[in-house]
Amino acid sequence: MKKSLFLLISLAGVLIFSTAMATTIDTTTNFASSSSDATSLGPLDSNSYRWDVGQTFTLQTGDDTNLDSITFYLANSSDDTQQVTVSLYQGSSYITGDTIQLGDTTTNGTTSYDDYVGCMIDYASSGTDINLTVGLEYLWVLEGTSGTDVLVGAVKNNPYANGAAYVRSAGTTSWQNWHTEKDVAFIMELSGDSGGQDAVPEPATMLLFGIGLLGVAGIGRKQKA
Repeated sequence: MKKSLFLLISLAGVLIFSTAMATTIDTTTNFASSSSDATSLGPLDSNSYRWDVGQTFTLQTGDDTNLDSITFYLANSSDDTQQVTVSLYQGSSYITGDTIQLGDTTTNGTTSYDDYVGCMIDYASSGTDINLTVGLEYLWVLEGTSGTDVLVGAVKNNPYANGAAYVRSAGTTSWQNWHTEKDVAFIMELSGDSGGQDAVPEPATMLLFGIGLLGVAGIGRKQKA
Protein backbone atom coordinates (compact mmCIF):
# COMPACT_ATOMS: atom_id res chain seq x y z
CA MET A 1 0.00 0.00 0.00
CA LYS A 2 2.75 2.44 0.97
CA LYS A 3 4.69 1.55 -2.16
CA SER A 4 1.68 2.24 -4.40
CA LEU A 5 0.99 5.58 -2.70
CA PHE A 6 4.63 6.58 -3.00
CA LEU A 7 4.63 5.71 -6.69
CA LEU A 8 1.43 7.72 -7.27
CA ILE A 9 2.87 10.82 -5.61
CA SER A 10 6.10 10.46 -7.55
CA LEU A 11 4.38 10.19 -10.90
CA ALA A 12 2.09 13.10 -10.03
CA GLY A 13 5.12 15.29 -9.39
CA VAL A 14 6.62 14.46 -12.76
CA LEU A 15 3.27 14.91 -14.51
CA ILE A 16 2.61 18.33 -12.97
CA PHE A 17 6.07 19.46 -13.98
CA SER A 18 5.54 18.35 -17.57
CA THR A 19 2.17 20.10 -17.88
CA ALA A 20 3.09 23.35 -16.13
CA MET A 21 5.25 24.65 -18.95
CA ALA A 22 2.56 26.07 -21.24
CA THR A 23 2.88 29.57 -22.71
CA THR A 24 -0.08 31.96 -22.57
CA ILE A 25 -0.25 35.26 -24.48
CA ASP A 26 -3.10 37.30 -22.98
CA THR A 27 -3.95 40.90 -23.87
CA THR A 28 -7.22 41.02 -21.96
CA THR A 29 -5.98 42.13 -18.53
CA ASN A 30 -7.40 45.64 -18.95
CA PHE A 31 -10.16 44.73 -21.38
CA ALA A 32 -12.91 45.57 -18.86
CA SER A 33 -11.53 49.05 -18.17
CA SER A 34 -11.69 52.34 -20.04
CA SER A 35 -8.72 51.17 -22.10
CA SER A 36 -11.04 48.91 -24.13
CA ASP A 37 -11.93 49.69 -27.72
CA ALA A 38 -13.53 47.98 -30.72
CA THR A 39 -13.94 48.08 -34.46
CA SER A 40 -16.63 46.57 -36.62
CA LEU A 41 -16.38 43.82 -39.21
CA GLY A 42 -19.73 45.03 -40.55
CA PRO A 43 -20.85 48.08 -42.57
CA LEU A 44 -21.72 50.34 -39.66
CA ASP A 45 -20.18 53.64 -40.76
CA SER A 46 -21.73 56.25 -43.05
CA ASN A 47 -19.77 55.02 -46.07
CA SER A 48 -20.73 51.37 -45.50
CA TYR A 49 -17.09 50.38 -45.22
CA ARG A 50 -16.42 46.86 -44.07
CA TRP A 51 -13.18 46.19 -42.23
CA ASP A 52 -10.91 43.22 -41.72
CA VAL A 53 -8.99 43.09 -38.44
CA GLY A 54 -5.44 41.77 -38.00
CA GLN A 55 -3.20 41.02 -35.04
CA THR A 56 0.49 40.22 -35.32
CA PHE A 57 2.54 38.23 -32.83
CA THR A 58 6.12 36.98 -32.56
CA LEU A 59 7.08 34.15 -30.22
CA GLN A 60 10.14 34.78 -28.09
CA THR A 61 12.94 32.45 -27.00
CA GLY A 62 11.57 30.31 -24.18
CA ASP A 63 7.99 30.38 -25.49
CA ASP A 64 6.30 27.11 -26.33
CA THR A 65 5.53 26.69 -30.02
CA ASN A 66 2.65 24.22 -30.40
CA LEU A 67 -0.55 26.22 -30.94
CA ASP A 68 -3.28 24.83 -28.66
CA SER A 69 -6.00 27.47 -28.91
CA ILE A 70 -6.85 31.05 -29.83
CA THR A 71 -9.70 33.07 -28.32
CA PHE A 72 -11.00 36.37 -29.68
CA TYR A 73 -13.64 38.58 -28.04
CA LEU A 74 -16.55 39.46 -30.30
CA ALA A 75 -19.91 41.20 -29.79
CA ASN A 76 -23.14 41.77 -31.66
CA SER A 77 -26.20 43.65 -30.46
CA SER A 78 -28.84 41.14 -31.50
CA ASP A 79 -27.71 38.26 -33.73
CA ASP A 80 -25.66 35.48 -32.16
CA THR A 81 -25.61 33.32 -35.30
CA GLN A 82 -23.24 35.49 -37.30
CA GLN A 83 -19.88 34.00 -38.16
CA VAL A 84 -16.35 35.32 -38.52
CA THR A 85 -13.55 33.70 -40.47
CA VAL A 86 -10.24 33.49 -38.59
CA SER A 87 -7.03 32.80 -40.54
CA LEU A 88 -3.37 32.56 -39.55
CA TYR A 89 -0.57 33.68 -41.87
CA GLN A 90 3.21 33.82 -41.74
CA GLY A 91 4.14 36.45 -44.28
CA SER A 92 2.02 35.66 -47.34
CA SER A 93 1.81 31.95 -46.46
CA TYR A 94 -1.53 30.69 -45.20
CA ILE A 95 -1.18 28.32 -42.23
CA THR A 96 -4.66 27.53 -40.96
CA GLY A 97 -8.18 28.90 -40.74
CA ASP A 98 -11.55 28.30 -39.15
CA THR A 99 -14.96 29.89 -38.64
CA ILE A 100 -16.24 31.01 -35.25
CA GLN A 101 -19.77 31.93 -34.23
CA LEU A 102 -20.64 34.46 -31.59
CA GLY A 103 -22.93 32.21 -29.56
CA ASP A 104 -24.78 33.71 -26.62
CA THR A 105 -24.42 37.51 -26.63
CA THR A 106 -26.35 40.20 -24.79
CA THR A 107 -28.98 42.27 -26.55
CA ASN A 108 -28.60 45.75 -25.08
CA GLY A 109 -26.67 47.07 -28.06
CA THR A 110 -23.76 48.58 -26.12
CA THR A 111 -20.07 47.86 -26.64
CA SER A 112 -19.02 47.40 -23.02
CA TYR A 113 -16.84 44.50 -21.93
CA ASP A 114 -19.84 42.54 -20.64
CA ASP A 115 -21.24 42.28 -24.17
CA TYR A 116 -18.23 40.44 -25.54
CA VAL A 117 -18.08 36.69 -25.86
CA GLY A 118 -14.82 34.77 -25.90
CA CYS A 119 -14.89 32.71 -29.10
CA MET A 120 -12.27 29.95 -29.03
CA ILE A 121 -10.75 27.75 -31.71
CA ASP A 122 -9.44 24.70 -29.84
CA TYR A 123 -6.73 23.10 -31.95
CA ALA A 124 -5.48 20.78 -29.20
CA SER A 125 -8.85 19.09 -28.69
CA SER A 126 -9.41 18.67 -32.41
CA GLY A 127 -6.01 17.01 -32.83
CA THR A 128 -4.75 19.72 -35.20
CA ASP A 129 -0.95 19.97 -34.98
CA ILE A 130 0.26 23.52 -35.63
CA ASN A 131 3.90 24.13 -34.75
CA LEU A 132 5.11 27.73 -34.90
CA THR A 133 8.64 29.13 -35.04
CA VAL A 134 10.28 31.47 -32.55
CA GLY A 135 11.32 34.81 -34.03
CA LEU A 136 8.94 34.82 -37.02
CA GLU A 137 6.09 37.32 -37.22
CA TYR A 138 2.64 35.78 -37.62
CA LEU A 139 -0.66 37.46 -38.44
CA TRP A 140 -4.17 36.55 -37.30
CA VAL A 141 -6.85 37.85 -39.68
CA LEU A 142 -10.54 38.21 -38.77
CA GLU A 143 -12.94 38.66 -41.67
CA GLY A 144 -16.69 38.99 -41.91
CA THR A 145 -19.04 38.76 -44.87
CA SER A 146 -21.15 41.44 -46.54
CA GLY A 147 -23.89 40.82 -43.98
CA THR A 148 -21.70 40.57 -40.91
CA ASP A 149 -22.31 43.05 -38.11
CA VAL A 150 -19.75 42.08 -35.48
CA LEU A 151 -17.54 44.09 -33.15
CA VAL A 152 -14.00 42.90 -32.51
CA GLY A 153 -12.72 43.81 -29.06
CA ALA A 154 -9.37 45.52 -28.66
CA VAL A 155 -7.29 46.92 -25.82
CA LYS A 156 -5.28 50.12 -25.72
CA ASN A 157 -2.00 50.84 -23.95
CA ASN A 158 0.03 48.19 -25.78
CA PRO A 159 -0.69 45.12 -23.62
CA TYR A 160 1.34 42.87 -25.95
CA ALA A 161 4.79 44.20 -26.78
CA ASN A 162 5.56 41.67 -29.54
CA GLY A 163 2.69 42.49 -31.86
CA ALA A 164 0.07 45.06 -32.86
CA ALA A 165 -3.47 45.41 -34.19
CA TYR A 166 -4.21 46.36 -37.81
CA VAL A 167 -7.25 47.07 -39.97
CA ARG A 168 -7.84 47.11 -43.71
CA SER A 169 -10.78 47.84 -45.94
CA ALA A 170 -12.37 44.47 -46.77
CA GLY A 171 -11.33 43.13 -50.14
CA THR A 172 -8.01 45.00 -50.13
CA THR A 173 -4.50 43.94 -49.14
CA SER A 174 -3.26 47.18 -47.56
CA TRP A 175 -3.11 47.04 -43.77
CA GLN A 176 -2.99 50.16 -41.62
CA ASN A 177 -2.06 50.33 -37.97
CA TRP A 178 -5.23 50.36 -35.90
CA HIS A 179 -3.45 52.38 -33.24
CA THR A 180 0.21 52.48 -32.27
CA GLU A 181 -0.62 51.29 -28.76
CA LYS A 182 -3.49 48.90 -29.44
CA ASP A 183 -3.86 45.11 -29.59
CA VAL A 184 -6.82 42.91 -30.38
CA ALA A 185 -8.27 41.35 -27.21
CA PHE A 186 -7.13 37.73 -27.44
CA ILE A 187 -5.81 34.80 -25.44
CA MET A 188 -3.48 32.33 -27.14
CA GLU A 189 -2.38 29.08 -25.51
CA LEU A 190 0.74 27.19 -26.62
CA SER A 191 2.48 24.08 -25.33
CA GLY A 192 5.22 21.64 -26.24
CA ASP A 193 8.58 22.80 -27.58
CA SER A 194 9.99 25.95 -26.02
CA GLY A 195 11.83 27.48 -28.93
CA GLY A 196 15.16 25.78 -28.32
CA GLN A 197 15.41 26.94 -24.71
CA ASP A 198 13.67 25.42 -21.72
CA ALA A 199 11.10 27.65 -20.09
CA VAL A 200 12.06 28.54 -16.51
CA PRO A 201 9.79 26.57 -14.16
CA GLU A 202 8.39 28.05 -10.97
CA PRO A 203 10.05 27.00 -7.66
CA ALA A 204 7.00 24.95 -6.62
CA THR A 205 7.08 23.11 -9.92
CA MET A 206 10.77 22.34 -9.48
CA LEU A 207 10.04 20.99 -5.99
CA LEU A 208 7.36 18.65 -7.33
CA PHE A 209 9.65 17.50 -10.10
CA GLY A 210 12.42 16.79 -7.57
CA ILE A 211 10.04 14.80 -5.37
CA GLY A 212 8.96 12.81 -8.39
CA LEU A 213 12.51 11.94 -9.38
CA LEU A 214 13.46 10.99 -5.83
CA GLY A 215 10.38 8.80 -5.59
CA VAL A 216 11.15 6.97 -8.81
CA ALA A 217 14.77 6.50 -7.75
CA GLY A 218 13.71 5.19 -4.34
CA ILE A 219 11.34 2.66 -5.87
CA GLY A 220 14.11 1.45 -8.18
CA ARG A 221 16.45 0.86 -5.22
CA LYS A 222 13.79 -1.07 -3.31
CA GLN A 223 13.13 -3.32 -6.27
CA LYS A 224 16.82 -4.11 -6.60
CA ALA A 225 17.01 -4.94 -2.90
